[in-house]
Amino acid sequence: MILIAGTLTFPPGGVEKARDAMRKVVEATRREDGCVSYDFAVDLSEPTRLVIFERWRDQSALDGHFRSPHMAEWREAAASAGPVDRDLRVWEVDEGRAL
Repeated sequence: MILIAGTLTFPPGGVEKARDAMRKVVEATRREDGCVSYDFAVDLSEPTRLVIFERWRDQSALDGHFRSPHMAEWREAAASAGPVDRDLRVWEVDEGRAL
């Protein structure tokens, strides 16, 4: 399994500017083959920071996601909202266990 986690930080108003595009990319991505989970959330202590958490079946599924039209639309919308920091990491992990 592939795990992606991290943050995007926007200038004030940037998260709101990108909110509709976020909804669209999340809804479309969750329907993709190989998407285990795909979540965006606004950090409660820093409302300009978007927290991202994704799980993918394998690298092939993730590669397909990166080529999708909705991902291209999201990249454009995020860029126009002006992110000031991007800290996303990728790991290869097992399925984990319940805690």
